[in-house]
Amino acid sequence: MYDDFKANIYAGYRPELHDVPLSHYFGERVFGRGVDVGCGVGHSARALLNHCWEVTALDNSRAMLAKAKPEPRIRYRRWSGGRWPVADKSVDVITFAGSLFYLDGGAALQEIRRVGKPGSHVVVYDYRFDPRPFLSALGVGPFEPPVNAYRWDCQLPVDETGTVSKLQDLKSEVLLIMEAQQLAYTILAEDWCRTLLSAKFGSENPAEELTARLAGRYAVGDRIPVDFKLISFHYRLHPGAAD
Repeated sequence: MYDDFKANIYAGYRPELHDVPLSHYFGERVFGRGVDVGCGVGHSARALLNHCWEVTALDNSRAMLAKAKPEPRIRYRRWSGGRWPVADKSVDVITFAGSLFYLDGGAALQEIRRVGKPGSHVVVYDYRFDPRPFLSALGVGPFEPPVNAYRWDCQLPVDETGTVSKLQDLKSEVLLIMEAQQLAYTILAEDWCRTLLSAKFGSENPAEELTARLAGRYAVGDRIPVDFKLISFHYRLHPGAAD
């Protein structure tokens, strides 16, 4: 549920992991135009800006877009399905950061073929972490996370005969050292955690409450290690592709 609360949480802090797959695939290369599909409050679009001169960032949520930080080289656009508001054969890089699951893969592939220049790149990626140890440390539980149909390893429906092919994929682990507030925002971005914490503590300000409890659990000034898993897929539109 992408409501005002979640938009505020996303705007407050998201783990700085978006550039991990992009730097792996592109190094220091800088392209012309990028499109970030499902940009949220803009963290993924700003990461793409490290590799493109300009970025068009698309999202369906008005709440998320309202929290997006203005940036001269990023154009935020609300998109609720169908044709992307992007010109034909105008894009060098297209990214989906945790958004492909919510889209029709076939329709996304069609738009990639339409807007992508021959030889353009597509990166699909996501990351996750396990909040359960931190919840348990606060006395929340025992519990089991709800069964969730969400898949973080979604891929484009491509085949060897198509105009888009997969070049490589990457699975990695990253250790981030967080402050209590950063960890609180990261945990509350998970809907099921938010529900559990609200039931346990009943605070009108869950972020402030959780930050205080995490700070009380760990020594003042402590930085908290958090393990993340990342997965990404790199595709390319064939250099001779044309619709």
